[in-house]
Amino acid sequence: MERTVLFIGLLFCAVSNVWAQDEGEYPRRFAIDGQIGATVSPKGKTDIVEEPIYHYGYPKGQTSALLSKFHVECYLPQTHFSLKAGYEHEELGFMKNDISYDMHQLMAGGRYYPAPNEWLVQPYGGVDVLWNCNSSCNRMVSSMTSISANGERYERSGIAKAPHFSIGPVVGADIYLFTCIALQLEYGYRWGLGSYVDVSSKYNGDKNIYHTHTHMNRHVLTMGLKVTFPFTFTSRDGMGLVEFLGDALFGIY
Repeated sequence: MERTVLFIGLLFCAVSNVWAQDEGEYPRRFAIDGQIGATVSPKGKTDIVEEPIYHYGYPKGQTSALLSKFHVECYLPQTHFSLKAGYEHEELGFMKNDISYDMHQLMAGGRYYPAPNEWLVQPYGGVDVLWNCNSSCNRMVSSMTSISANGERYERSGIAKAPHFSIGPVVGADIYLFTCIALQLEYGYRWGLGSYVDVSSKYNGDKNIYHTHTHMNRHVLTMGLKVTFPFTFTSRDGMGLVEFLGDALFGIY
């Protein structure tokens, strides 16, 4: 019995030692992060009803909107992988925000960190899946608005459907300012599953009717802060903070 207990104890010490060697001096178990940024909707393909020629005439330009995120991340021991979950508030706009949605989304995904744990810059890649919690995603479109560029007026009608689910790849980097605090930069592309925009536009002084059909896919670019746990603030972090504040406030370093 004593030999069994001794063997288990030695095995536990060996595993702990290997874990510490693989994950560095300050292993990461879980993290929280908050990000803000923008979504950019690609232009839809537009054709003239009387002449089925595809072009990028009306409507012009892309539409950008705001995005905010809050996540909890769990690092998987002995691997370079992690699992993430959280909440995201995304404003979705198309055709210069004539079609817009305010989406509350639950997010789940995963990340892969290829670099050693000791590196101050931790690049990563992954996949996100988002569920839009809004009860209604369909919207009729009917408007009469002025175009600021030349004062023309236009009328639009049709239907748009926001996605219940979105999925897409993510790439980014955690830049560690301190041992457990990182600046986070992230880019992703999201496919809006089952979403579409099907709208006809008629402009004052133009006899043609412009038909636009597209899906609610979008580019996402965000930045924020990440805090990892167990939280550690070392003397090196303290000296770095003092030097930064001294340089910023007094220029003495």
